[in-house]
Amino acid sequence: MDTLKTITVRDYRCFAGSQTARLAPLTLLVGDNSTGKTSLMAMLRAMLDIVNANRVPDFKKPPYDLGSFTEIVHRSGARRDPPDRFSAVLEVTSQTRATKAATVATHVDFADYLSAPVPIRRRISQGKYWVEQRFNESDGTHITYGSPRGAWADARDRHLPHFPGRYSNEIPTLDFPLWVLRRVLDAEQEEKSSIAERFRPLEGSPPISPEDVDQIRKNLAHARTKPRLGSAHAGIRGLFASAPVRSQPKRTYDPALGTPDPEGDYVPMYLAQLALREPQEWGALKSRIQEFGSQAGLFNEIEVKRFGEVESAPFQIRLRKAGKQRKGPMRNLVDWGYGVSQVLPLITELLRQDAPQLMLLQQPEVHLHPSAAAALGSLLSQTVGYSTRGRKTRQQIVLETHSDFIIDRVRMAVRDNSAGLRPEDVSILYFKRNEQAVQIHSISVDRLGNIDSAPAGYRKFFMEELRRSMSA
Repeated sequence: MDTLKTITVRDYRCFAGSQTARLAPLTLLVGDNSTGKTSLMAMLRAMLDIVNANRVPDFKKPPYDLGSFTEIVHRSGARRDPPDRFSAVLEVTSQTRATKAATVATHVDFADYLSAPVPIRRRISQGKYWVEQRFNESDGTHITYGSPRGAWADARDRHLPHFPGRYSNEIPTLDFPLWVLRRVLDAEQEEKSSIAERFRPLEGSPPISPEDVDQIRKNLAHARTKPRLGSAHAGIRGLFASAPVRSQPKRTYDPALGTPDPEGDYVPMYLAQLALREPQEWGALKSRIQEFGSQAGLFNEIEVKRFGEVESAPFQIRLRKAGKQRKGPMRNLVDWGYGVSQVLPLITELLRQDAPQLMLLQQPEVHLHPSAAAALGSLLSQTVGYSTRGRKTRQQIVLETHSDFIIDRVRMAVRDNSAGLRPEDVSILYFKRNEQAVQIHSISVDRLGNIDSAPAGYRKFFMEELRRSMSA
């Protein structure tokens, strides 16, 4: 199981210098408009593209469009020339039943190539052991290794003439430099060659030893590329990133392949296919969706209504609201308030059996009444704590929100221990503007649900509004 631990950005968008944010199973991004919350989520997805898929990230891919390199690198009025690069460091903690927890950091520098940001350096480290790739357009990829004793360059790395973005969007895998360590150890043991001939000392380091090679290889075992948190390949639904404005409901749908999209337009197709082909799974998901609808006061029943017996028949998504004495009629989704159609894609992704391991959600409370937003806060707490199915899901959610009702429900879930949510499972990131830049403050929650270590200015607006409303 892999969990995002921290992300650090440097000279990126509105963040001057270096900024580090603590990530938790449930991370809440709060602050004024245009203070970098969406930019941080875009960088999370970009780093996961590099870590898991070894590909050059697209900073214009929906639901994020950050523009070209000059629009992404930080520009300050006090600096005449902007930096020629920006960077990020993503820390991921990996643990299996057979191994102890290990935190692997991926450091990436981005530079301008044809107006787009491309990686020019990637370093993977665990503690003081690391392997680094430097990508140069003129002479290819250079590989170096490091340990507490020193740093060494691979003397044969110039046979890798690859620059990300030039011929393809792929980044050379880390499997190769880690495989090299194993091969040279085997060759040394068989007395076929000398390790000292393969690696050149850097910066006054001593000659490399077999022990150095073996320790680097062992400590970087977790860094081998494989489908992990946020991966979207190899058939794993690892990552879901939502747009702040979601699907436009239709009166009638024609069956089609439901390709996932940030707006959630595919969700009606997914529900219809599930109801037709997997009735048992549909029944379980339907029950969970209805439970949330009832708790939020939005609806009590949902159904897929087909107009024909064949699979290609058109269909509708219909819902019903029940009163205390009698049930209301089933009505088309398009005839309900806009908040229902906006929240349906999100709760479907949260509650489906193959729910993504990582979700990046932008303003899920859009068009929701405060009571429904509060219910959504409870659902988010249950998702990362104990699910309604009685098992630990350990999904990770990064959520941008302007809703105090969501935040309060999360705090109450910690206080009441009602969803298996612990204080360390929650991180609140407060984005505070400071002249031309933004500072990220990591705020924690104690076991009573109280906000801890909040900086001056946090919730200042709400307190002032409350004071004004109570004044005579």
